[in-house]
Amino acid sequence: MIIKECPDLIILNDDVYVAFADNFVTLFAICLSSTILVYSSSKYCCATRWRMGVVATHEN
Repeated sequence: MIIKECPDLIILNDDVYVAFADNFVTLFAICLSSTILVYSSSKYCCATRWRMGVVATHEN
């Protein structure tokens, strides 16, 4: 796996449409320490002109 070979690699994971997918597993759950998660809830809340969301990273 590329992440094991390149431990300094940072992945930017955009989960904007995850609310519309069944049985979705985010990359953030698999590669927690190497991933920056971006999640926008504005499309799910039918507020497409608003910018609502979350940016999450691992504690370390």
